[in-house]
Amino acid sequence: GNNGNAISSCWTRPSNANPNFGTRNGNTNSAGTGPNGDFSGNGNYLYTEASGSAGAGSITSPQIVMTANISSPTLKFYYHMFGSGIDSLYVEINNGSGWTQIYSVVGAQQNANADAWILVQQSISSYTGDTVRIRFTGVNNSFPGDIAIDEVAIEDIACPQSSNFIITGETSSSIDLSWVSGGSAGQIIEY
Repeated sequence: GNNGNAISSCWTRPSNANPNFGTRNGNTNSAGTGPNGDFSGNGNYLYTEASGSAGAGSITSPQIVMTANISSPTLKFYYHMFGSGIDSLYVEINNGSGWTQIYSVVGAQQNANADAWILVQQSISSYTGDTVRIRFTGVNNSFPGDIAIDEVAIEDIACPQSSNFIITGETSSSIDLSWVSGGSAGQIIEY
């Protein structure tokens, strides 16, 4: 399970029942799903426990004041989505006007427990000056479908980096890549 299923009292979730977001260190103790450990290698992460129940698990942040002195607020987090039962992960924000989806990813994104976590840097600059809450929802359609997030932060990032670099094709003399643009006008890729 989710290490006693404990979360910070500042965060909320609709239920303690699986699947829900709870804390964990190390692997999820479920074969064929979840990461081997947290992003940094020595702490905890949040994950949805897919054992015993398919569906959506969510966790919502406390209210966050987006002060005007943060010129380029960016939601930054890492995720790990390994398992054949993974459906999706989506992130929403609410400034009092209702929930708006700001990020989503569908399907398993890793091929093994040991695969690297994927970085997301999502601009939320349109919410500068607001007070917001952020909600993460992980959806699985069966076991194995544990979805993990880690290192959630709001930072002042003027030029978010590209992420989700994936090799889409390779030969003995070339390689094809795809990625999600971080919003900058130009980036340099070295090889």
